[in-house]
Amino acid sequence: MVSASAAVDAGSFPLQVWMKQNMTPRMEAKDWQGMADALDRAATLAPPNHATTGYTNWVSIAKDGANAARAADLEAVKAACRGCHEQYKKKYRAEMRSRPVP
Repeated sequence: MVSASAAVDAGSFPLQVWMKQNMTPRMEAKDWQGMADALDRAATLAPPNHATTGYTNWVSIAKDGANAARAADLEAVKAACRGCHEQYKKKYRAEMRSRPVP
């Protein structure tokens, strides 16, 4: 895994690097268990105090996606990813883009 500082130095950002390394390859390979594991991990990456800072559904979306991956339901996995990105990508980029992946 690329360190957070290396990711920022390279012009990328920690969560973006993590997603590209952990989500994208598993999604492309339809590695259901790997995708479920990555989505379970993504649930733990929610911003601090997520319930009160506007990231209320982050954990539940990631867990729903993990359950969809365990069921090998590609469309439901994609829907979870899309739902999280639609709700939080812009906000996260504006507020926490350089935040290290915990």
